[in-house]
Amino acid sequence: MSTQSNTVCGPGLFAPVVNDGNNHVNIYSNAQTLVGRMASNFQISNTPTELGEFHTLEGLYHVLRITDYFVSIGKMSSHNWDELVELLPEVAELRACSGADAIRMGRKYKQLAYGGTKYKPGAFSDAAEFIFVSALVNKLASLTIRGVAIGNILAEYVVRGVPLTHYYVYVNKVTWPPFYDWLPKLIAEIVQHIDPYDVSFDTQAVIEKMRGNYGLA
Repeated sequence: MSTQSNTVCGPGLFAPVVNDGNNHVNIYSNAQTLVGRMASNFQISNTPTELGEFHTLEGLYHVLRITDYFVSIGKMSSHNWDELVELLPEVAELRACSGADAIRMGRKYKQLAYGGTKYKPGAFSDAAEFIFVSALVNKLASLTIRGVAIGNILAEYVVRGVPLTHYYVYVNKVTWPPFYDWLPKLIAEIVQHIDPYDVSFDTQAVIEKMRGNYGLA
């Protein structure tokens, strides 16, 4: 079934690979557009976050899955790096690894944290997702193409009505992963607060505007 909106699109898109960059932008490490590749969680960005600097946001994603579990069972009082590495020291590797390694090690450490339990990870808690969103804002500001922040470039796409999406391409076969719309939706929400005709933006101002989506003080 087709899932279409002004800012995000999904299965049902005609000839996705051919049209990437024209009638949509694929947020994917092997996307046709440079901005789509750079917006992927696999992109090396050395982004500052509330849990320290991460080589890629893929590493942060898996760390937050683990902290959400520990907070939910009362082993951590909050999403705090020192508490996390005291419980699971090996997870520190996720701050420095590539995107592909982050997936492999993230699965390993999630198995160590909650494998064999009845815990079923679903949507992030508001606190965890806001940490990710704040990091994503910083990344969208720090990475540039010809002097323009990719956040501003993506804002221009969205303003022009070009939706964002996320799918994989293997030997010219398109695969839509579960929750394909999660990252495109976050980016689309963030760029609503970015001037599409400027070359940079105030990260703290955008983060504060996004905070209201999570009911956080």
